[in-house]
Amino acid sequence: MLSLLRHAPRSSATMSTIAAKPFKLALVQLAGLGKDKTRNLEIASQGVTRAVQEGKADVVVLPEIFNSPYAVTAFRQYAEPIPSVFPSKASELAQQVSQAESVAALSRMAQTHGVWLIGGSIPEIEQSEDKIYNTCTVYNPQGKAPPYFSPPHPSCLMASPPAPTGDLVAKHRKVHLFDIDIPGKQYFKESETLTGGTQLTTFSTPFGKIGLGICYDITRATKPGEVLAEADEHEAIVYADIDPEFLAATRRGLPVTVQRRFDVYPDISKA
Repeated sequence: MLSLLRHAPRSSATMSTIAAKPFKLALVQLAGLGKDKTRNLEIASQGVTRAVQEGKADVVVLPEIFNSPYAVTAFRQYAEPIPSVFPSKASELAQQVSQAESVAALSRMAQTHGVWLIGGSIPEIEQSEDKIYNTCTVYNPQGKAPPYFSPPHPSCLMASPPAPTGDLVAKHRKVHLFDIDIPGKQYFKESETLTGGTQLTTFSTPFGKIGLGICYDITRATKPGEVLAEADEHEAIVYADIDPEFLAATRRGLPVTVQRRFDVYPDISKA
């Protein structure tokens, strides 16, 4: 679900330059989830607490559709409205708890622990169009409060008040829905209930720009790499130290981005 992004390089001289800093990532795998949304959120909160207190994580990631049974018949029942204006303040999210319990809870988790929280995904309802999406939300640990002027003397710059925390800073709607139909073996179609998203999503952090994808979004774009850590089917937290220099060194050794032949085939990024 997580990847570091940078602008496409224009020459071999800039190819290995990555505007990012090392950070510790925690992937939280939950167990004991069921039909009770509130209980599911409590379990998620416990996982975030462990990741921060035991693992000292900077960025915590929760699983896909963790607040709801993973069933096309359940998505609409568990769906919540999610703001599309960023940042959406934590105080505003808290006031919407009756309609968006999961969003308010995730904001509170980020706020409580002072951590960047990628809230897995939850079913989202777009009420104006009555569409359901599989949506990932992201919350910051420290909002940005600009300096302010104290009237009636605008020339007197005052210290900023404490910055708000737990703001919703981004959301990503799953673009590639998972539909499978193998006669006599397996049938599951997200598209029976869900609508696919239409945008790519990134957000900025002190560690660099992070791109979002959900499950099938990632498997359709995966490139060869090194497995840093993995877990089985049980509850677990997987930690990884993300080092941008490792990525930079790999790109220096295998400079595929400057070996493309746009004299032979078109640059689709300019289409």
